[in-house]
Amino acid sequence: MPEPGTTELGLVVYPPTTVMTPTGIVTVEGYVARQATVTIDGTEVVTHSDPDGRTYFQEEVDLGPGDHVIEVEAVASGVSAKETLHVVVDPSLIRQFAYITAVDPVAGTVTADYAEWYIGEEAVTAAVEDGMANPDGTIDGDFYIRNQNDRLRVLPIASVSDTQIVLIVCYPGPGPCLARDVLNLAEMAEAMADPDSTVETHGWHWYGANMAPMWLTLDHDTIVQIEEQYLP
Repeated sequence: MPEPGTTELGLVVYPPTTVMTPTGIVTVEGYVARQATVTIDGTEVVTHSDPDGRTYFQEEVDLGPGDHVIEVEAVASGVSAKETLHVVVDPSLIRQFAYITAVDPVAGTVTADYAEWYIGEEAVTAAVEDGMANPDGTIDGDFYIRNQNDRLRVLPIASVSDTQIVLIVCYPGPGPCLARDVLNLAEMAEAMADPDSTVETHGWHWYGANMAPMWLTLDHDTIVQIEEQYLP
């Protein structure tokens, strides 16, 4: 993902490269370094601005099976910038919620602890079943993570250099926070060993370093994509 301001309007779109999904529901989001109008595939989307004048957007698209190219355009004062997002929708893929405990770029593997992710009423029901709800039957927040099995799985990754691992990041100072950037497996190993090193190597802090759960996209038992789950 380009750093802020690398294009004239500073348009940043994430997910920043190819997205692989079994469902076809993809959230396209990002920001522009100045106030701008944003369209996705020609349709203007709702935006909001922050005190530093950046324009943020977030839009959910629903795609059918197959390969898709989504075009995002920002326009301000007669100047435009475009970015494209490639999406592969394959219903045979599996999306699994998990914690990553280790990565091995030499072997090309990830060690994962599978868990279950619940939101809304399902989160409350699961927390009550597990005896983890508040005395009044409520939960703090709108999500609940169930992790009752300590089995670890060592899973191969499709490509050490090309399989994208999407992390939630925060740029220092006035830069945007809760943005996303992509690492490969070797870079992920470095980040897990020393999360503070990401400032020098990538220019951002890793939000939720070594603690946040991930979504694994699997082609049978092979990981083709990893994306960090935001936890407030």
